[in-house]
Amino acid sequence: MRIALIANRASGSGLDPDPLVRAMRSQGADVSVFGCEAADLERAGAGAPERLVVAGGDGTVASVAELAGRLEVPLGVIPGGTANDFVRTSGLPLDPLEAAVLAVTGETLRRLELGRLGDGRPFVNVASAGLASVAARRASALKPLLGPLA
Repeated sequence: MRIALIANRASGSGLDPDPLVRAMRSQGADVSVFGCEAADLERAGAGAPERLVVAGGDGTVASVAELAGRLEVPLGVIPGGTANDFVRTSGLPLDPLEAAVLAVTGETLRRLELGRLGDGRPFVNVASAGLASVAARRASALKPLLGPLA
């Protein structure tokens, strides 16, 4: 199975994709690793993957989910953010290596609703406005110090 792994190395957990790649390859996957910038996502999609796997936080998941929808391929999610809300609410493994194996071996698919903000940006888990968005923006700067509490 051809897998494009989109890894956000700058995510809250300081993600190293190498152990994830080894775990997926141990299950027989042909894995190519890409960054999470727009050009990286386009390169990942151009390789005609059979499955996309994202390792990062909720924001990265949203961008890659949009690409998976356009390509009409399944999306696997590996927790790599600070709080990993999408992974938690979806009942996916919190252990990155366990999630990497499941991304290759998993056969149960769930439909994912992809929302869009007024400016076209996608979201998959939550969107907020008003005070909640101000609080989230300010908390983002505290994530390196406070981790999931921010």
